[in-house]
Amino acid sequence: MNKIGSAKSGPAEKIADDKPDGRHLHVLMRERSTAHQAVYRIDLSSGQSQMITSGLFKLRPVGAGRDHRQLYAIYEDIATPPDLYRYEQGLARRSRVSMIEPRVDAIRLGSAEVIETRVPAHDGKSQNVRTGLLLPHGAKRGDEFGN
Repeated sequence: MNKIGSAKSGPAEKIADDKPDGRHLHVLMRERSTAHQAVYRIDLSSGQSQMITSGLFKLRPVGAGRDHRQLYAIYEDIATPPDLYRYEQGLARRSRVSMIEPRVDAIRLGSAEVIETRVPAHDGKSQNVRTGLLLPHGAKRGDEFGN
């Protein structure tokens, strides 16, 4: 993961602080090279940062509780349709607040991996590209499929 604010990371977005003490700030970042989204906690006095979570998901903050100890955000990933969740302090626990489409809960979806390969470009030279690979339910990286 790159340093916060580096040219390889996406723009930072402030999200609700887990303690409204004025000493910490949480930011939401997207790593352009991997498409992973990450949440960092930054100590404003020292500048030290700590990654709270990272992965192939979308987290779109929509608000905070009155005391800023809870974050309300729309969460989605390859196996989770977008819904509103309430996050407790430090994003350690989440609880689902809405259920946009209840029928989707019964569908078992797989996971996603981002792989990098070299392919020929239009000019004949090779270039690196990233591809999203959707795995079937229960499959993991390294499994073989087909004949």
